[in-house]
Amino acid sequence: MDTSRPSTPLSVITVNGKSFVSGLTWKTLESYRSYMTEAREFGKANNMDMVAIRRGQVLQAGFAPKSDLRLRGMYSLAAALAGQLGENWIGVFPLPNERYAFVAVYEGSVMVGRDLVGDRDTIEVEFNEAYNLLQSEPAWSGKGAVIAPADWEVGDDNRTLEDLLDPKVLRNDYRLRPLTFGLTRRELVLLCVALVAVAGAGFGFLKWQAYQEHKKTAEHAAKVAELQRLQAEHEAAMAAELRKNLKRPWKDAPSVAGLLEACASLWQNAPLSVGGWLFVEGSCTPVGGRITYKRPPNGTTVADFANTVRTTFNTHPGIYDAGTTGAIQLGLSLTPAQDDVLQPSAVLLEGFTAHMQAAGEPTSFTLEEVPWKAPEDQPDAIQPDWTTYRYSITTPNSPAELMAGLDTQGIRIAEISVALAEQTSELQWKLSGEIYGR
Repeated sequence: MDTSRPSTPLSVITVNGKSFVSGLTWKTLESYRSYMTEAREFGKANNMDMVAIRRGQVLQAGFAPKSDLRLRGMYSLAAALAGQLGENWIGVFPLPNERYAFVAVYEGSVMVGRDLVGDRDTIEVEFNEAYNLLQSEPAWSGKGAVIAPADWEVGDDNRTLEDLLDPKVLRNDYRLRPLTFGLTRRELVLLCVALVAVAGAGFGFLKWQAYQEHKKTAEHAAKVAELQRLQAEHEAAMAAELRKNLKRPWKDAPSVAGLLEACASLWQNAPLSVGGWLFVEGSCTPVGGRITYKRPPNGTTVADFANTVRTTFNTHPGIYDAGTTGAIQLGLSLTPAQDDVLQPSAVLLEGFTAHMQAAGEPTSFTLEEVPWKAPEDQPDAIQPDWTTYRYSITTPNSPAELMAGLDTQGIRIAEISVALAEQTSELQWKLSGEIYGR
């Protein structure tokens, strides 16, 4: 992804009675704990005057250089739109006098140089360049949204700035604030307490030096303790805010019931014999299924099998093992379940273990905790406020029968596989996935 584009000129536009700034210089911030210090250092080194902080998948700062425009308190156009449109989108919005605003966001970051206002020729060049660039990015495929006027003929989403930027949805953290005095509210509280402490200590030194030295020392110690308490509260509040923006993996996966139903439908439509070839195994995940067949001795040809697959499933099979094994890939489209209320881990694990034990032999299972580690590229990443456990189950029972009666809040299935035992002709099932708890 491009990171070294020239800066764009600042523009101020009015939408629904509010002022918005376009043309900020966007930079990813590395430190979550001292992000304002990092922003001030960058601003000082690059002659920047104002900043807007936005928290998405990454922490970003949009900088405005010193200018005659009175930007303080205005909203960042890119930050406000990202707050409404999410993590992957590219948008062109009409303005008066045949001008357009253009913003592109990829994986939660405002793309460098893609926050600007210009005439149609300028914006078309920028739009086409960014659009072509994003088509080659894996995270964009199937997720990226395109918003543009109808006469651009690039999509069906024709929402305008007036539609998106209702004053009721605008948050204070979309506003620009000065870098020089851009302290957070908590920092201002700490600074005021420190100044009071210093002033009180100095006044006490002048007035009570002779006979209240001990009292002054005690007061100073109390103020230091108060500063430490406020600092701890500040850090805890920042950590809580960062945890709100953590990606919660269970919200991207379908519920246990939803996946079981979809996979059961897939198995029901998978005959034990296709074109004379026999079923041997299959797998099912939230995105699709795979059914594998084997050619018996003196069985039909690979052409007979492939033609039957195309007629029955309207797809082409994969052929392996010198034409003796065939696999059918079938897609699934499931809605993520996002309304789970996580239970304490101890309660979840106890219920899951008891349920599997009650299934009796020959059902067996494993369960292990997945330790959290900060990513190598984000050593200061905040630790999630949930724990993750990975499970694996082997059973002769059908998945629906096995999971019946289990409270599946916080439980997700990653894969269901099934194989036909050659000696007994019985089905053997395997389930694997994760359990998330508080």
